[in-house]
Amino acid sequence: LYGLNEVAGVGTGSLDLRGAGSTFTLGSGATLSTGGNNTLLAGGGIILSGGSTVVGGNGPNDSTKLNFSPATLTGEVSFRVDNPDQTLVLNGVFTGGTGTFRKDGPGQVLLTQTGNAVDTLNLAAGSLGFVVGSDSSAVNLTANSVTLGAGTMINVSGFHGTALGESVPLIRLTNAITGNATSYEVGGETGGGDYLSAT
Repeated sequence: LYGLNEVAGVGTGSLDLRGAGSTFTLGSGATLSTGGNNTLLAGGGIILSGGSTVVGGNGPNDSTKLNFSPATLTGEVSFRVDNPDQTLVLNGVFTGGTGTFRKDGPGQVLLTQTGNAVDTLNLAAGSLGFVVGSDSSAVNLTANSVTLGAGTMINVSGFHGTALGESVPLIRLTNAITGNATSYEVGGETGGGDYLSAT
């Protein structure tokens, strides 16, 4: 898909381009709308262009999943969940350390893999979640800068194999957190999930 204002709607299913040189590009102004459990594979990689949008978590279930090959952001890409009670699960890795991962809408986007690298994380609305696996030394997301909007939250869950008092490196930053929030709160439960909220 490559073009202004194009929309692809995907129910439960897959798009498989396994040839070594095959690529998938979501062009500027285009929208990929997911529902159910989806898979997007491209042997030569996936490119999400600046100005494109990935929409999910808006179906009859409380979450939708997008499994994908390594993907690169070439500008600011919006990941949007309009329903506050739903989640878009992203089961793949963003590579290259480029582009801006922008979270829009009141719902949650959940990153399930470690090793994600973008230039900027912009949590404009809703929440962004991370799942921490058995390797507590792994970083879920590396970013040069993070912007948190008022009313947003970063959640972490799944402390499998993490000892009490052990730090879990969710986000590795080069610069400070910025945004229009006036206060931040860190909290959580022993053996459960932790959070960082901005108000």
